[in-house]
Amino acid sequence: MTALTDQLKSQLLRLPVEDRAELAHLLLVSLPQDEQGEDSDFDPVLEAELERRAEELRTGKVPGTPIEDVLARVREKHA
Repeated sequence: MTALTDQLKSQLLRLPVEDRAELAHLLLVSLPQDEQGEDSDFDPVLEAELERRAEELRTGKVPGTPIEDVLARVREKHA
């Protein structure tokens, strides 16, 4: 990775969870599509569910979980 990428990563990881999720989504949808011009992994039902959950986080209907807590649980489970 470039120095700029490393610098951006460190800055972006300090953003609130909601902002990071929105940026992650933006980056994922910006990736190239397959040769037929379609996203072969696209699932409209899953997309709708992800949008619903993202809206719940944005509006505060459900609380977010800090990534540090999630990763700690994963590490503990798989240690």
